[in-house]
Amino acid sequence: MKLFLQKHRELVIFFLLSFFSAFLFSFQLGKESFWLDEMYSVRYAMHFSTFLASVANGSSSERNMWLYYVILHWWVTIGTGEVAVRMLSVVFGVGGVVTIYVLGKETYGRKAGIIAATLLMLNTFYLQYAQEARAYSLLLFIFCLSSYAMVRLGKRFSLGNVVIYSTLGIAAIFTHIFSIIFLLFQGLYLVVSYRKSWQKVAFVVTIFLGLLTILYVLIHNPGRQVGWIPKPTLVQFALTYIFFCSGFVNTLVYLGLICYALVEQGKRGILKIDLFFWYLVVLAVVPVAVVFIYSVMVKPIFIYRYLIFGMPAIILLGAQALAALKRNTAILIFGILVIFHVNTLYKYFTTPNKEQWREAVATIAQQAKPNDLIIIYPAFLDAPFYYYREQNPSLKKIKTITILEED
Repeated sequence: MKLFLQKHRELVIFFLLSFFSAFLFSFQLGKESFWLDEMYSVRYAMHFSTFLASVANGSSSERNMWLYYVILHWWVTIGTGEVAVRMLSVVFGVGGVVTIYVLGKETYGRKAGIIAATLLMLNTFYLQYAQEARAYSLLLFIFCLSSYAMVRLGKRFSLGNVVIYSTLGIAAIFTHIFSIIFLLFQGLYLVVSYRKSWQKVAFVVTIFLGLLTILYVLIHNPGRQVGWIPKPTLVQFALTYIFFCSGFVNTLVYLGLICYALVEQGKRGILKIDLFFWYLVVLAVVPVAVVFIYSVMVKPIFIYRYLIFGMPAIILLGAQALAALKRNTAILIFGILVIFHVNTLYKYFTTPNKEQWREAVATIAQQAKPNDLIIIYPAFLDAPFYYYREQNPSLKKIKTITILEED
């Protein structure tokens, strides 16, 4: 048995990470009803041709998460209930855990990869989106994959690595438009890696001009997709990192680990610079800061989940520092992180986190009378009502009208 484990160590690690993350992400998956954004994911997936037509004729301003909607369109053939639909995000969530292990192992060794994968798996902020019918677990999965492809491309410039990285870049843009932020920093990483070869630098610049062109075509429309976002406050800026680290205490621990790693990097000197380390530092700080400043000074676009790719950067920095510490110190700090992660997970699983549409529609069904009139206003709330009306047949006999909003 011992010989088998040694010979198939990677396979065992993959299996354990996949098994435990799948179990955790699937736990209580259908306990709460779909909330509004999830409901639109289901609507777009079930009526994908209608959705594309509405985008084409300008009646819909949706220019985001197309890759997720395409995949979900095929996935809902399995079922359209909460568990069936959300299971797709569980799959991507498990993929993110496995991929961050591979990325951590490639850059800082197996120990760092295991630590990073475990901390990501226990992160409540990540788990929330691994259990939600939206594209954010897919976004993080693609971020980890593209970062790994970036590292491999930086080490070896080949046609195969270029094709893989470019494909992941396109997938990232079609998953979420904010992915252009981390893609630009990946481009900078590759330019610095190839700084001694202008031909390779020119090739990387060409790739990113292509990605920017795709992004422009995708979002160039008169819609008001982010018009609902309020101007952020400094408290929200701080909360971003508390959410990313899954709690205030963990935020302090990660901050301490990153400071330690920065000191150690400083000792190595400019000639031994760890380019991937600084890539992670930049991703952990700059996107959140830039989007926050832009939202305050120009137009509000600051939403925690849009910047979820900053979270694995923080986790990898912490894992790299833990892997470099002495064994007893590392075990103590890792244990503190795990304890507080488990505490936030307990609160997550024992507290309602979503809009209770299933219960609301059931209450209406219990109290409604045959001659009543149900009015839905504003109109965008009709998706969850009509979905859960199917579970309450008595409501189909009651007249329902939707009032459209005036411009």
